[in-house]
Amino acid sequence: MNELILRRAKALSDLDKVKNNINSDVGHIWRCQIEFLRSTLKIYMDNVTDVENWSREGNHPKFIMPPEKDRNMEMADLYFQELLRRIHNSLSAMTTYMNQAKVTMDKIASGNDLFSQEYKSKVKDDYLSDPLTNFLKRFRNFICHYKSLDYIVHHHYDWRAGSFDSNFIIDTHNLKMWDGWGKLGSEYLKSTDEKQISIIDQLNDISLKFSSFLDWFCEVMYKYFPEIFIITEKLYKEHERLAEIGYEEQKKNFGNSEDMNLPRFRGHIRHTANLPPR
Repeated sequence: MNELILRRAKALSDLDKVKNNINSDVGHIWRCQIEFLRSTLKIYMDNVTDVENWSREGNHPKFIMPPEKDRNMEMADLYFQELLRRIHNSLSAMTTYMNQAKVTMDKIASGNDLFSQEYKSKVKDDYLSDPLTNFLKRFRNFICHYKSLDYIVHHHYDWRAGSFDSNFIIDTHNLKMWDGWGKLGSEYLKSTDEKQISIIDQLNDISLKFSSFLDWFCEVMYKYFPEIFIITEKLYKEHERLAEIGYEEQKKNFGNSEDMNLPRFRGHIRHTANLPPR
């Protein structure tokens, strides 16, 4: 019995060493950072979905105002205020993701000169030179420091149908009065022939751009750092091997863990971060 306990203790000690090695491994750290980045992106995308879903709530009976004089203006106002709140949340989540992505990707790409060059070129083409991206980055500053969403977001109410139009828009006349758009942000406003811009379309467009760029970054990261992730994969496999040994020793000591309501002897290391295979 003592021998079994000693073997299990050794398995635990070996597993702890591998865990420590994994937690300090560069490839594992990068995977965790990318996983966290994907979580932040999902928060932004979920916020955009909330805006879309709420925009469709304008056809809900509780918000529909009859054509008579006793229209339910209070409910309509509550509906519109909730829409503004969700739009603001989406813009905040967008800014958070962009800041986090820049810090994370800058640091990883700086570890290889060729990767850094390719990454900077991609950033310039997809973001720095993109009028829509520049416009949306400054749009949040606009609503925080110049005019709130209440004054620039408009919605169309169909009196015949008794419901709101689901495509909420921004009046570009109000936007062009601000001088803080920068060169590309101003170019975007000038390039729009319409006097109004769809908020939901903009948020969805930038969402697709974020997702595509992150997928590209993961693929290129594996291409430029194969030796780093080979080491990481070896550590993961060693962790699994030792965890299995520990579980078998536990069974010898205590019997079947399922029968005795004992937890399986496993280490809690997350091996993936939604990254493509090498």
